[in-house]
Amino acid sequence: TTLTDCENKAAILVDPVGAINSMQLGGATCEAYVNKANDTYSTTFTRVKNSGAITMKGAWTSSTIQIGGILGINNHDHVILNTCENSGTITLVGSNGNANVGGIVGNDDNNYLFDLDGCINSGNIEYNAQAKSMVRVGGMIGYRNVSKATTVENCVNTGCITIADQEYTATDRHGLLVGGIIGYNNTANLSVLDCTNGYIKNGVIDATKGAITAGKAASGVSLAGIVSYSSSAITISGSKNYGTVKQTGIGGINKNFAAYIAGVFGKCAVGGINVTNCENYGIVEYGEGLNAKDARVDVAGVVAFTQSTGNVITGCKNYGTINYKAKKTNAGEVTLSGICGRPQSETLIENCENHAPLYHKSNYTNGNVYVGGLVGSNRNIVYRCKNYGDVSSACVACTAEVTVRVGGIVGAAYPKTILCSTVARCENFGNVKYSGDAKYDKVGGISAESFKTTTKFCVNNGDVSSTASAGETANGNVIPESWVAGIVAYGKHDIICCDNKGNISSTGITSGHTAGICAMPHSKLVIADCIEDPRNFGALIRCAECAGAHGIISSLKNSAPVNADSIRSSAGALTRIPVARVGSIRNTLKAL
Repeated sequence: TTLTDCENKAAILVDPVGAINSMQLGGATCEAYVNKANDTYSTTFTRVKNSGAITMKGAWTSSTIQIGGILGINNHDHVILNTCENSGTITLVGSNGNANVGGIVGNDDNNYLFDLDGCINSGNIEYNAQAKSMVRVGGMIGYRNVSKATTVENCVNTGCITIADQEYTATDRHGLLVGGIIGYNNTANLSVLDCTNGYIKNGVIDATKGAITAGKAASGVSLAGIVSYSSSAITISGSKNYGTVKQTGIGGINKNFAAYIAGVFGKCAVGGINVTNCENYGIVEYGEGLNAKDARVDVAGVVAFTQSTGNVITGCKNYGTINYKAKKTNAGEVTLSGICGRPQSETLIENCENHAPLYHKSNYTNGNVYVGGLVGSNRNIVYRCKNYGDVSSACVACTAEVTVRVGGIVGAAYPKTILCSTVARCENFGNVKYSGDAKYDKVGGISAESFKTTTKFCVNNGDVSSTASAGETANGNVIPESWVAGIVAYGKHDIICCDNKGNISSTGITSGHTAGICAMPHSKLVIADCIEDPRNFGALIRCAECAGAHGIISSLKNSAPVNADSIRSSAGALTRIPVARVGSIRNTLKAL
């Protein structure tokens, strides 16, 4: 089947009496379908346009609605859409179970090839219905569930997507998955190449184009300028977002609520991502608080969260301001970053840059906060990255034990496996600042906190500061404790060949630790007691060096001397590792 140079200008309205079992709506075609026994056919849409408004009303609480500006649902073997365009507004009013809505295609649900090339959506999508399940909305495709390769290339969305506040109870489990290009990808082999969300002309961004705004939801939200959520491997290359991406409503009352807000990509659950040479210019913001217990919120300029392994984020840049200004948060964990909020195991972040400021402001009842110019909470490799934006956090009226970590490059680094992560050849030019009454704050020019992470060949040029105040009465007026440093505020691994050129300050009511390089270094020490044979002593030192020890403590009595035999047996390790002789090992251990 071929549709060429066709256009619909008429409005489409569905306003049924009673509940609906299923519904497909398309500006050009409701459904592309073929008998799978005859799977050699293809359907091609070329220069097909829709300018008519599409409106869906009613209740469909036990079914799924598919709505597309051009095609409602694809059940065909191979569908190609070339230079198709939708300018009609898509509006949903009522209540529903599931909804898949796309500016071009609502649901791509087949096992064969599917391609979009040069398509444009300028129609706004307004979801004013009350959801009871999953809502998947995309400027191009709402929901993709295809086993074969899909390429979305040179597509542009300038339409705004607005999701109204969702009313819910404690048992509701609905989630919002909204992307400027694709809402939800469920299968592998998806490539999104050179796509754009939003609009820029003569260097000026039109804030009225490509904006993504969502209200409150029950169990989860994923919003992104390009792709919201993926359950499998995905490649995004050369794509740009200019639209504002903003969560405005209060998070769900359900436990383990999660929100992923990003300029390019929200969350990858399985399969790994490859995000290369992508840029975000739009404001990315989480604007209200959370009710949920043990919630997670990740806000980032490029990628919010990677749960899978085998991820690569290279050559990406963020120019959009990143905001987190929740009024009240019961969150278990919050990350804020210019490039990636929370990358899990086996992720390489390389040659990326953040050029915009990061602002974090909230009050907390519990939880951890990670704010980093490039990465919020890192477990992998950050290499040759730069931050030019100021990074700031303000936490006030905290009522329990809250730890805030603010870093010019990385908020905190915690490897998931026994292998060490690395922050190498990175440079920070932005000022790093914390203020508030959290019980603990750690502020670093490169990393706020580092555990099993080697920091090497890094340079900090920005000023690093902490201004702490006494906690609330509910917090027992606990005196905050601060760690402030030019490279790593609180370190538990190696810092190699790093330079700090910024001013360091810690003020206010605080029990503080301030340093130019590391405010709280944690060294690996080997205690050698009653080893009298110099060759055994040397062999021990050789093994200690291989294990990454930073120093040796030996007793003055009943211990081998450092002589030619011990140096020879250590294979030269004794010339590289300092040895401290103490009168009492017991008293030394107590002091440590």
